[in-house]
Amino acid sequence: MRYSRGDTIIEVMFSFVVFSLLTVGTYIVMNRGTQIAQRSLEITLVRQQLDAQVSLIRYVKDTNPAQWAELTSSKFLVNNPLDVVSASSDGCPAPGGRVDLATGTNAFFMSVDQKNDTVLPVRVLNTTYSPPSVYANVDLINAKTYGVFAQIVRAEQSSGVNTAKAYDVYVNACWDSVGAAAPLTIGTVTRIYDK
Repeated sequence: MRYSRGDTIIEVMFSFVVFSLLTVGTYIVMNRGTQIAQRSLEITLVRQQLDAQVSLIRYVKDTNPAQWAELTSSKFLVNNPLDVVSASSDGCPAPGGRVDLATGTNAFFMSVDQKNDTVLPVRVLNTTYSPPSVYANVDLINAKTYGVFAQIVRAEQSSGVNTAKAYDVYVNACWDSVGAAAPLTIGTVTRIYDK
């Protein structure tokens, strides 16, 4: 009787184990790559939202002196802007949340009034602010923000004939991203001089 040499059950099982490990490893690497690509896209989109808010604030300063005077009044000015990075360690700031945006922060965002063709600031409240479902953004038409808010701080005020006041505009965003244990935050500070 002749014996034919072939794969034993151990060899077959070992090949399935190796194949399974390779398959799982490939899925893990692909998943991580997708998360990095998604996060990169979110950061790019949020950065554009922040730049748009700064542009709208500059537009108000240049075209609507009455609105700019309101933005630089005690109605919107704050002494110390919110540190979003430390405030978001347990979740993004929100109205009525652990870090309450609606109380004492004078947080706002810029929106567009299509009827009157004007840009106006909208205070952050429960009705105008929601946590973002994908990434932080502002719905300009419906006057609603999803994780984006701004604060204005008087940076300097000189006395004299030809001196200017300076205001620092802090625009922040906070949102939950894929594969991140803590919320992502981005902020920008822009100094605007008032003649």
